Amino acid sequence: MTAKVTNVERFILHVPFVDRVRREMERAGVHSWSELEITRVETDGGIVGWGETIQNYTWGRVRDHERVVGKPPAETMWDDSLGAGLQMALFDAAGKLAGVPVYRLLGTKCRDWCAISFWDHDMSPEKYEIEAITAVELGYTCIKIKTRPWFDVRETIRRISEATPDHFRIDADWNAFLNNASNAVPLLRELEQTFPKIKIFEDPIPRNDASGNHFLRSQIQSAIAHHYGTIGAREGLEMGGVCDGWILGGGVSQIMRQG
Repeated sequence: MTAKVTNVERFILHVPFVDRVRREMERAGVHSWSELEITRVETDGGIVGWGETIQNYTWGRVRDHERVVGKPPAETMWDDSLGAGLQMALFDAAGKLAGVPVYRLLGTKCRDWCAISFWDHDMSPEKYEIEAITAVELGYTCIKIKTRPWFDVRETIRRISEATPDHFRIDADWNAFLNNASNAVPLLRELEQTFPKIKIFEDPIPRNDASGNHFLRSQIQSAIAHHYGTIGAREGLEMGGVCDGWILGGGVSQIMRQG
């Protein structure tokens, strides 16, 4: 007999940012990301599934959890409209019931591990140096930084590079602040040649600039990543490539379609 969901519990957690970065998070307007909704799914098979939703930074909040009650987790877990935390909890429960890790519910394993980046919003070079040291102490091997024109990017990356071990890597997220390929090419070339720890440039110029991104891709050696969906995959391929990888987002079904 297939186990069914008997109860769904949702509760809010406030996980505040640490004091050393609170000012930067509040200035950037992301301090509300500290509000998490935890979803707990119980089944009559004795298995409990857990999920979480970052309430103010998510592709979907949980709104109608009652419709999964009385059904097996596998029956509803592909429904993106359930919201992030509930869908996550259903996959967690389904994997536990089947005795397999969640990736087996999605397909074959692609890799044994992947890096998880330490992350901060834009801040001064001096503060980023402290954050990089903290990241290393916590066991991280890479950091994602927000590169902005009001801070010296060269000084920021120099400080991070000098403060971290050789294996440490940097992902520079520009959020399109370089505006166009003419601005981006000389600066990104300089950075990748001067600082070998730079491994990824994310959204250096607007992601809808297909020709600009194609040209940029041909001019630098480091990997470029863009958020999926603005430039169609077919258009990008027919142009000969606009980036080295896509940043995917959304529910499980949406992610599988994007992949």
